[in-house]
Amino acid sequence: MDYLRGGLRTLAALTIIGFNVAPSVAIQAQDLVLSGRLVNGPAGGGSMAVRLRCPGFQTENWATGSGFFTLRMPRPTEDGLLSSSPPSDHNFDDDFFSAHQLRGSTDCALEVLASGAVLTRFRIAVPQGLQHVEIGDLELPDLAGRGPGNRPTVHWTSLSAPPEASAACREARQELDKDRPDLVRADRLLRTALRLHPKMAEAWELLGIVEDAAGDSGSARSDFEKSLELNADSYETYTFLAQLDAREKKWKEAFERCNSALAVEPTCLRAQYLRAFAAYNLGDFDTARISCRRVRASGEEDRFADIAVVEALLLAQEGKTVEASSILQFFLEHNPGYEYRSALKDQLAIWASSGE
Repeated sequence: MDYLRGGLRTLAALTIIGFNVAPSVAIQAQDLVLSGRLVNGPAGGGSMAVRLRCPGFQTENWATGSGFFTLRMPRPTEDGLLSSSPPSDHNFDDDFFSAHQLRGSTDCALEVLASGAVLTRFRIAVPQGLQHVEIGDLELPDLAGRGPGNRPTVHWTSLSAPPEASAACREARQELDKDRPDLVRADRLLRTALRLHPKMAEAWELLGIVEDAAGDSGSARSDFEKSLELNADSYETYTFLAQLDAREKKWKEAFERCNSALAVEPTCLRAQYLRAFAAYNLGDFDTARISCRRVRASGEEDRFADIAVVEALLLAQEGKTVEASSILQFFLEHNPGYEYRSALKDQLAIWASSGE
């Protein structure tokens, strides 16, 4: 029997926007000058720094009191190496966020720091291109109760959009962040953004969220796929597609999407959560156990309460039906509106009768 978290349709999809998202920014540049402004810094103010790290090179600069910053990345030489490579004791090979070589580009990381602590990291792919890129406003995380990566992905197709398109997309995201978003308004804003800039990965992703929330999963899937064509490094989009696949019980496809998301961002809890269900339904119990443990170890398992269902089923696979029953009973007591409540009660009855 298939078990999947209820409520993946409608506004549940919208909650993923603010989800554990380590942003990914791809910027065209040559002899790159990178500038922008930091918004919503840590409580109490204080100085913030911005660091650009690339293979064999890193540079850092303080932001002004108003949050503005400028960084310069040296021009790549003909052999693809950076023309200036000051020594660094940083071991990029051991750093999860370290840059790696992509075909035709130098992959770098942009970090925002306060009091020496990294507040957020942006992955930056830097192919040959423009000399000066204005990133614009970078919304810093509210550190209270939020782990690393709770920011949406921004791709160069969004950063290079006309100002009117960027403004419409930004308004749409702000609308979707509301407790009761106006889906009609968000839809209108996103279609305006895409009319002005059809190759805007972020707008296609947000439109997919809107259409899924409105009940049109077919159009949502098409939107997510268009977004992924423009930004193949967006683990959020892989996760949105995995959610659609899981809802339709396409477990193999959901499993593969989750793996793609986790290859980009191993800390993506929603991908781990969905992979646990997909792996269980595919009979890959070892992978399901790994994903369950990682969700539990995150300290945020309350956001994925029905991961307990997979845990119980895995225990039953080991013949531990008494322990499995205890977990399911506790879950049902605390989640009376669970969509698959009837199926779980039937399963409890089966385990009870088999133990007599």
